[in-house]
Amino acid sequence: MKAVLSNRIYMDCDENLQREIDKELTYRIPSYNPKEPPFVIKNMGIVRKNLITIPIGRQDLIPSNYEIIDKRYLEPVEFPEFKFDLRESQAEVYNDIQDNAIINAWVSWGKTFTGLAIAGKLGQKTLVVTHTVPLRNQWAKEVEKVYGFTPGVIGSGKFETDTPIVIGNTQTLYRNITKINKMFGTVILDEMHHVSSPTFSRVIDTNYARYKVGLSGTIERKDGKHVVFRDYFSSNVYKPPKENFMQPSVQIWKSEIRFVDGTRIPWANRVTALANNEEYRHSIAMIASAYAQKGHKVLVVSDRVGFLKSCA
Repeated sequence: MKAVLSNRIYMDCDENLQREIDKELTYRIPSYNPKEPPFVIKNMGIVRKNLITIPIGRQDLIPSNYEIIDKRYLEPVEFPEFKFDLRESQAEVYNDIQDNAIINAWVSWGKTFTGLAIAGKLGQKTLVVTHTVPLRNQWAKEVEKVYGFTPGVIGSGKFETDTPIVIGNTQTLYRNITKINKMFGTVILDEMHHVSSPTFSRVIDTNYARYKVGLSGTIERKDGKHVVFRDYFSSNVYKPPKENFMQPSVQIWKSEIRFVDGTRIPWANRVTALANNEEYRHSIAMIASAYAQKGHKVLVVSDRVGFLKSCA
């Protein structure tokens, strides 16, 4: 009896094992409406009698006495030197990761930064999957920062695949599944909590890449579909400590500037009068400058363009 690892696991089985695995990979998620039946996800497929297919992340379901044949795709490439040092918690994940995994880290921990370091460590042509153009652009800037080259792009009318790292939009990748499914040795899925959607899961599930890494700040979904995450990336989850962040706080500054009162004066006119007050403008500009000098990024919000220009 054998199991073949490719985009998924293709495994010989008898009827008893098939029933056990089907039960393990059938998820019943309660509906928001208690009167409606649960939402059912089945992640086992039947190829033919005594041959089933299951997600690549569930190698734990392969019996210990099976012969394992690994046909996953490798595409070794040379990466430039990574230009920065990792923090201790990032280095721990980087040093430990050897196979498919999920990195579940807080915002500001550095998932993109660490993910790119891991891509270089694995040494495979890498596809980064993003679901928005701004995210794709963010990854592209980070690649240039840490490796010094411009990554390829799949999306926005482009299909560039000649670089060690390629960043693709989900929808475009979905439309080109047969072109990309045997092109990369590593796939990194950003915001991997979206993987339960059909488009994301199809892109990941059809790809033959040897390594699949998911990045997310949360691995729980309100709709309960997070139960399938390990099917695609394995149950190997890294949860580094929360760090490199500031505790949120609200600071109130009280000025001596009088707000125009009087019920007969329209509210918009009163706000305009305040926005045109030179002392008020100067105070806001000085407060913003003081926080900027402390290293903060400062956003001044107003619907009065003239006021914002005067504070700049």
